[in-house]
Amino acid sequence: MSFRRLILMLVCVIFLVGFDKPPEFLLYDLNDKFVSLYQSKGKVVVLYFWADWCCKDRALLADEDFYKKYKEKGLVILAINSGQPKKVVEKFTRERNLPYLVLLDLRFSATKQYGVTALPMIFVLDREGTIRNRVLGQVEFAYLEKVLDPLL
Repeated sequence: MSFRRLILMLVCVIFLVGFDKPPEFLLYDLNDKFVSLYQSKGKVVVLYFWADWCCKDRALLADEDFYKKYKEKGLVILAINSGQPKKVVEKFTRERNLPYLVLLDLRFSATKQYGVTALPMIFVLDREGTIRNRVLGQVEFAYLEKVLDPLL
């Protein structure tokens, strides 16, 4: 592979994944209202890309106590379902009584914007909107607390 081709590939990866500011998105929530990332400006945000087949009863989607603890400190969790029909997502969230905002990415627009290639995937944004951390796969709460505590 030539040096020029390698540089081009690196530039593409940087463009797709980014290092600083996250791409803006506009998605429907389960009440058919538009939600944008901009609405969480000034807050620490966890973007949690998921589907019911990858996340059944584990991690962020299952721990209401974790959410309540950090919500009081200013955390916003946006659980972005990647590509599943609204009825499937509604059933999943109703059965688990999820306390945070669930968004529908029916056409994978945000999923693609963020370069998500596998689920689950987590992005942590600070109060200035800078991506501070990316995690592919399930994450232990102890690790997430280490990432979130300095930001809150």
